[in-house]
Amino acid sequence: MTAPLTPTQLLLLRLARLQPSEEDRALARFHAARAELGELVRLALRGGVPGVVASALAALRLEGAPAREATRSLALATLRTELENRELLAETRALCLAAAERGLTLVPYKGMALFLGRPYRDLGTRTAVDIDLIAPREELLELERLILSFGYRARPGRRYFLRHHQHLGFAAERGDRAVSVELHWTPFFLLFGTEESDRAAMDRLVAYEHEGVRYRLLDPEDTLLSLLLHLANHRFAGQLKWLVDIAELLRSIGGALDEAALFARARALGADAAAVVGLQLVDALLGPLPLRSPRRGLAMQLRAALIERLLPEGGLWGARAPSQGRGVLLDMLLRDRARESLAHLAFKLAELYERKGGEAPSALRRTGLGAVAD
Repeated sequence: MTAPLTPTQLLLLRLARLQPSEEDRALARFHAARAELGELVRLALRGGVPGVVASALAALRLEGAPAREATRSLALATLRTELENRELLAETRALCLAAAERGLTLVPYKGMALFLGRPYRDLGTRTAVDIDLIAPREELLELERLILSFGYRARPGRRYFLRHHQHLGFAAERGDRAVSVELHWTPFFLLFGTEESDRAAMDRLVAYEHEGVRYRLLDPEDTLLSLLLHLANHRFAGQLKWLVDIAELLRSIGGALDEAALFARARALGADAAAVVGLQLVDALLGPLPLRSPRRGLAMQLRAALIERLLPEGGLWGARAPSQGRGVLLDMLLRDRARESLAHLAFKLAELYERKGGEAPSALRRTGLGAVAD
């Protein structure tokens, strides 16, 4: 995180924007003179943002064979990404329509929600590896059966995932391609979500129409908060597209975002530190953003600084995720309240017991989805 960025990384960050400013383009041309364009392509593909980088790079009209080859490679990757995402979005549409016909609530989430026109209208912009959906907890079993009726098979370890994760996984073959579905019951991940917060988010769903199909989506504040907490759930190491999602969603929402509600919900989840660090990271790499977190007290500033020091160097560029011990410490620091940090530690100990084939002591046991796990 604190290591100096290379000219290629700096170029990528100026190109990874749907609408680069004049300053972005000027800095991109400056960095391009010293960048390795073959490495730029590799980082753009690894970061999951072929389309957005392809468009911005082509607009620079750089001369020379390396620039032409990089532009061509990214354009081809964009076409592949568009075809794959079109298939995933069609599958998402079919599942949501089938759920609605049965009076059930199935909510597109993360990438699939972002492809419904806000912020992404071009399906080649960023990659997607699966279909993320959210369901109310009480409808989970019925929707599980619905997904299976579409020819999906449940991934192994159902009981373990119900206890220790925030989703169930399913897989199916569609032609020559494997398609994965993750059925979530919390938009805020097991690290932060509670039954109360999940129910409140479902009560706040908003109606949205895309290409003649009516969906129900998380409201703007919950959408943004879920993206920030997704970043925290992965300990701020992963793919550049997750940061681009946050930056571009903020730019597309504009004045429609209720900032007070956003931060109030983060505090209620004990996730203020997670939201603050996420916004700081996105603003530092892809800013300026139209939203910055309000000033916090000294204790929060120190907590955020400690979290940043524990993050792996170069987490967005292919570095390994933090070690298990450091990861658990990060998770604890990302919880605002000491009681919840200790509860999370106990939960991770219980998970370790079960991974080794034992039964965790009742004092440590915590179930992600209540009685459904049994």
